Amino acid sequence: MIRATIAPVPMNPSSHPLKESLQPPSKEISIWEALGIAWDFLAIILLLTTVFAVGGVLADRYFHTKFVFTAIGFVLLIIIGRPIVLRKANTVAARLEGKKQPPTKNPS
Repeated sequence: MIRATIAPVPMNPSSHPLKESLQPPSKEISIWEALGIAWDFLAIILLLTTVFAVGGVLADRYFHTKFVFTAIGFVLLIIIGRPIVLRKANTVAARLEGKKQPPTKNPS
């Protein structure tokens, strides 16, 4: 019977493959930039909620229905609001990484 042993290879800590993922982000953001990001998301969410959900409630009152337009408003809020919030999140992530803008799709 042949027995082989493998000695562990010492690894240089600076060349560890997970070193980059363990370090904090290289760019610090200021409190004002963080406040601006939070304000952007708050404004988008409040605007969409006001337009679709409150619009649905007002339509229900006007047409004397139970909650049909309110439910439609919430469904539209989710369908239309999700891509808007995701696009804004991608823009914020690109800005935090130091890039100007994320790559956009070519309409042609």
